Amino acid sequence: MSENFQLEIALPLDPDGFIRRACPECGRQFKLFVERGREEESAENPSHFCPYCRHQGEDWLTDAQREYVTAKGSAAAAAELFGGSGAIRFEPNPAVAAMKPPREPGDMERRESPCHPEEPIKVLDGWSGRVHCLVCGEAI
Repeated sequence: MSENFQLEIALPLDPDGFIRRACPECGRQFKLFVERGREEESAENPSHFCPYCRHQGEDWLTDAQREYVTAKGSAAAAAELFGGSGAIRFEPNPAVAAMKPPREPGDMERRESPCHPEEPIKVLDGWSGRVHCLVCGEAI
């Protein structure tokens, strides 16, 4: 296997350019805005705040996203490891190869942050609780 094995796995955006995330602390889902052509948001700003509970962290994948990324990543790593060695024959799992990323509907309510207007978020429809800025954690 090459020393610097990297894999890009695309996750779909909703029609407005938002990607779904889930807070590992409170479990609620939200969406963050990803500019077209800047899909590598996690590498640029990995430590966001949850808009609901203000938890700060780095692992924001939903269960469906994690399942998809893990399956695709494991298959790609196995192909990289065994594909060209000749020592072990690797046959990709057809079910994994046919997997589609989780669908991303255009749901949730958009909220603008006065402190970071370039980072709008979407929260659960009808959410009436406090909402925090994704970037700095301030109440908006």
